[in-house]
This record gives sequence, C-alpha cells and structure tokens, in this order.
Amino acid sequence: MSPPQLMALGVVPMCSYQSERMFNTTRIPGKETDTLLHLADSKHLAVYHKGRYYKVWLYYGGTILPPADLELQFQRILDDPSPPQPGEERLAALTAGE
Repeated sequence: MSPPQLMALGVVPMCSYQSERMFNTTRIPGKETDTLLHLADSKHLAVYHKGRYYKVWLYYGGTILPPADLELQFQRILDDPSPPQPGEERLAALTAGE
C-alpha cells in the first residue's frame, strides 16, 4: 500500500520541490509579469505584530544566536506598546491576492 498523497484543497498533489523557496523569497511586481527573488541566506527574519514590522537578528558575529536570545527578541516585540508608524499598519503582510 502506497502512502497517501498530500493534496492542496483536495485536488492538486503537493510537491516538496519548492519548499526551499518558502522562505527568503519575495515577489517583485512587474508590468507584464512578476519576478521571484530568492536569497540563499538571510541574517534576519521579519516579524509582523499588531500592525508593526520588526527585524529579528539570527546571527551575532557570524554565529547563530541561541534560542534564549531569539526568545528575548520576540518577547521585546510582544512587550512593545508603541503604535505603528503612519501608514505602517496598511502595508501588505502575508498577502497573495490581487
């Protein structure tokens, strides 16, 4: 018996070939077609919380930060009471539609 296929919306078989592009990839809008830009490495990640964007550093001095340091950065984001900058809360986040 073969393993069950993973399906998207129950119709399209899912392929793990593109999983490496799930992160570090952005879509650059174009006049006729869009372009995907994939960066092989990243020193930070973006966090969107309560209408604000934050940069979370992953490395210090070329060494990956330990989980406790990452947790501290996330906690500071959660504890930040400052409101979004003008227009910041209207910036697109996790959108795929037109």
